[in-house]
Amino acid sequence: MKEGGSEQDLPIPVFSSITPHSSVQFLLRVMLMCGSYNTELDLRECCTMRESLVIAKLIGNKTDEASLKKYVDDMVKLTIDKVCTRQPISLRKLEDYLIAASN
Repeated sequence: MKEGGSEQDLPIPVFSSITPHSSVQFLLRVMLMCGSYNTELDLRECCTMRESLVIAKLIGNKTDEASLKKYVDDMVKLTIDKVCTRQPISLRKLEDYLIAASN
């Protein structure tokens, strides 16, 4: 980190051509871009993707149906607002991803 810089100045690694069709890699990208964690290993060493999302503070740890639905809705909004807007894709491709995600 440069003198006088902050953690917000640190670069984020970006993998090429990661789409929602590569679900594990795509979710890892979402966690790296939007989550809160100490190291990437904290996210990779979990037993389940759900546990990784909880550790990244992107979802809560409740498992009732209403909470799970809220987590899904929040993740979709976050992904559209924070991730898809930074993807080098056309609107048509974005539409394809959203349709695939809704199925």
